[in-house]
Amino acid sequence: MVGLDVGRFRGLGTRQSALALLEALHITYPAGTPSDQKALVNYSVSGLPSTIFFDGDGAVLRRWDGAISERQMEAVVEEALGAS
Repeated sequence: MVGLDVGRFRGLGTRQSALALLEALHITYPAGTPSDQKALVNYSVSGLPSTIFFDGDGAVLRRWDGAISERQMEAVVEEALGAS
């Protein structure tokens, strides 16, 4: 799992506010900020949060727009693992 903060491209804060949020939420997975908006365009991100699941070859398996619960995420991962 990797997080990508694109909020600054949507007027939702700065790099510093993103880092503060990661700390406040106790996020331990790797997270970064892209240098441009290519990720938004390439993966058709129109709202935040967006969760995109990839297969081992980097192809998009599924996308989830909006908040995703732990239970929902587990179901998508289990479905993806079952399909491999």
